[in-house]
Amino acid sequence: MKTGRWLVDGNPQIVLFDVGSASWKLHEWKQELWDKSGIGIPHSDIECNDSVIFGFLVAQYIAEFRHIAEDYVDSGKPRIVTHFHEWLAGIGLVMLRVWNVDVATVFTTHATLLGRFLCAGALDFYNNLDKVKVTRI
Repeated sequence: MKTGRWLVDGNPQIVLFDVGSASWKLHEWKQELWDKSGIGIPHSDIECNDSVIFGFLVAQYIAEFRHIAEDYVDSGKPRIVTHFHEWLAGIGLVMLRVWNVDVATVFTTHATLLGRFLCAGALDFYNNLDKVKVTRI
């Protein structure tokens, strides 16, 4: 895990997770996901496997953050909102629910080819949102 600043307007703080560092846990986590939620992941789908690893790492991070945050609030119950963006992050949301971690969750998906291509391209998308022309057909 590494922390830093995202190179977009406002430079928000970020946490990066190295999915390769936890790949040895993949089979255990896929089994837990299946046992506790009934969600199965294809054996040889690399992108799906990476989403399982990423999801578990994020869920563990948030669960630990929530636990530590209890020491910093008077009520002992911190108010934490987590935002999961697109299906690749969805496993983290599922595991927080399965583990009964007391945080609010938000899930956003765009699920459009246009959105995927815009975000995957070399375009500095986030800093140029005001220049994107949207037309209806």
